[in-house]
Amino acid sequence: MMRIRTAYAILAGLSLLLACSSGQKKPSGDVIPRDTMVALLADIYVSEALLSNYHARYDSLDIYRREYLDAVFAKYGVSRARFDSSYHYYEQDLEELLKIQDEVIIELSRRE
Repeated sequence: MMRIRTAYAILAGLSLLLACSSGQKKPSGDVIPRDTMVALLADIYVSEALLSNYHARYDSLDIYRREYLDAVFAKYGVSRARFDSSYHYYEQDLEELLKIQDEVIIELSRRE
């Protein structure tokens, strides 16, 4: 149950971070398919959860966070820019984004 709460907190934080990072309306390049986006987000949240339990200085955590994200993006063959533009694309339809986030929670629960 604690992991699900952590996932919700990470999900909310990432949503806010990405929502505030750009006013971009349309994706630059191809949109990541919904099922891939769900799996990718689940992996991002798992890496964030792992880092939340890691005891290191903040600057070290930032380096590890970038390395983890780079590894997740490489796993799915997407760039950070493509992820960001795809996420912003899905943000344009809040109902769709919430469905994606629900699927991410289901995926994370399945992995437990």
